Amino acid sequence: MKRIILLVAITLAVACKSADATGYTVVEISSNSKDNVYALNNNGWVTISTVLGYMQSEMSLWVNGSRMKIGVAGFGTNSPRHLNDYNEVAGDYGTGQPFFYMPGRGIFTIPRSGNFTGLNNSGFATMFSSLKVMESSAYNLRDNMELPFPANRRGLFSTVHLEDISNTNVLAGYMVTKEKSGVSENAFVFYKQKFIYLKGGKGAKALFINDNNWVVGTANGKIMLWRSFYKNPIIIANGLPLGINNRNQVFGYGWIWENETMVPSINILSDIPGYSNYTECGIVDINDRGQILAKVSDNAGGIKSILVKPKEGLSLPSKSAVFQALVRK
Repeated sequence: MKRIILLVAITLAVACKSADATGYTVVEISSNSKDNVYALNNNGWVTISTVLGYMQSEMSLWVNGSRMKIGVAGFGTNSPRHLNDYNEVAGDYGTGQPFFYMPGRGIFTIPRSGNFTGLNNSGFATMFSSLKVMESSAYNLRDNMELPFPANRRGLFSTVHLEDISNTNVLAGYMVTKEKSGVSENAFVFYKQKFIYLKGGKGAKALFINDNNWVVGTANGKIMLWRSFYKNPIIIANGLPLGINNRNQVFGYGWIWENETMVPSINILSDIPGYSNYTECGIVDINDRGQILAKVSDNAGGIKSILVKPKEGLSLPSKSAVFQALVRK
């Protein structure tokens, strides 16, 4: 589960600028190219890492137009990768040290090297470490303890990769196994204390899971969607997914898939005043309210981080509109 203050000297009125269109409201989070946005929760909060200078950055939470710093500035790129609905943050410092932030309690480091791959609302997280020994772990971050998980199937012949955890504590990932014919990858979920291998053949990876037990991943360069642990997946498109929310919207850098329809994300900006000249809309995250965290750019090289809020009852553009957009490309 499995992304308004500008750091330039402009007026507050511009900083809080929003644009209304037929179905969307857009809030500008930042026009500072040194700001990297990472995650978006259902409260509309956003995690940001800001480059301060050579090999230094600081992290913050964007909350309704203001920022709260997380920890202190540090070496390298500090990455606040995951944000749950309790406004807790899991990520890693530029040194490779994982951390966990809890509002009111501060920031804590995890005594190992690795990267968090998922975080749920219970404060449980998945992690993968590729330093020295490749292994996966599941953590109860609030109590700072590792959860029992048979990840130690790893060894000379297999490695477990945990990639995401749902709010119902179902884990998703893939197993890498060395065989005589080479290396194979098999997608799985860890459900009710047992592994369930997903259909899709060798080369399949489960990367994201939502609370409806829909799983998104890849197999041989194609995006796969499992709507059941026990049935064959459907193929959405070629490429790489970035997540799935509880509205069953699958998304990637430049697209959203919903109800058998793929919509280029740039279409969302086309009718919004002030944004029709933008040529790229890279999705970072989408929450369960359908709000979209994105990075947009124009022909002049301008870059903004924005939050796109759909109005109630909004549906994605029709299939004909999607087809026309794809033809134009």
